[in-house]
Amino acid sequence: MDIKAALDFLNNVLWDEEKGGYREAVGIPHVWFIDNLVAWIVMRKYDRKKASIIQNNFTKYEGYPFGFDRWCILYGDVDNFTPSPQKLPDYTRYADLVALQYLYNYYRGDYESAKLMYGYLFNMRRYFENFPSNGKTLFLEDVATRVGYQSFTEEIYNWLLAMNKPKPEGHTIYKLALFAICSMHHNRYDVAKECLETIAKFQVGNPNSPLYKDGDPVNFPENPLIEKGGIKTEWWNPDYGPKPPWLSTLANCETTCLCIIAQTQYEEGTDIWSKIIPTFILGSIIGGVGGALIKKR
Repeated sequence: MDIKAALDFLNNVLWDEEKGGYREAVGIPHVWFIDNLVAWIVMRKYDRKKASIIQNNFTKYEGYPFGFDRWCILYGDVDNFTPSPQKLPDYTRYADLVALQYLYNYYRGDYESAKLMYGYLFNMRRYFENFPSNGKTLFLEDVATRVGYQSFTEEIYNWLLAMNKPKPEGHTIYKLALFAICSMHHNRYDVAKECLETIAKFQVGNPNSPLYKDGDPVNFPENPLIEKGGIKTEWWNPDYGPKPPWLSTLANCETTCLCIIAQTQYEEGTDIWSKIIPTFILGSIIGGVGGALIKKR
């Protein structure tokens, strides 16, 4: 993927000057704390001025401080991360929770447990030949992809909505970014490369993208390239049936930032994030005076 194009999408399309933060997506005005926390990690490397603005506005964003105990592990903060088994007892069925638990174990030096988590992730790999591209394309499939169903109809969607049942997410791209990050820590740069090759196919305006090289005329018929540089959120395999009505497949802040983090680490060949973000600074950033929200184990 093109990191510069992704940064341009964030800064030129999603940045809200008045609120001093990034909007969730085009057409979605919410400026969430969880999105801007991940964006802050990115901007600590790429735009220190933006990072400073975000940092000063953390407590003003919607949803603050939700998500801090999740994404803090991206830069090695094991003290404030909530381990995945505490989130969900069956966390090993969810690729994102497994990936985050991998990073938690890795940064704690528990490499045997990290290896176990990587095995779970590795077994979630799926290659699809029906993706509109040359050769096989890598995605991850976990319980959220199809929530147990093999195929879908409009009637099933209506029932899921009416009964407030878990809804399928499709093959989400941010989970591939997390898998790439874990793979690099696991010294499997070959796997990370495959993940990033798939991610590049979901970057709007990428001339090599079979789906979005000309933008998105479905969501944005008047300006198909308005999301240029951003990373789309998921792929719905047409073999599963009609696309769920709740999957809008936008390019959003969180997915784009996570993909930038993965691509940057791949290009630099090292874990730069734990080096440029000392965990001690978050006592004042997130917790306020005295670091009230900083957990000590």
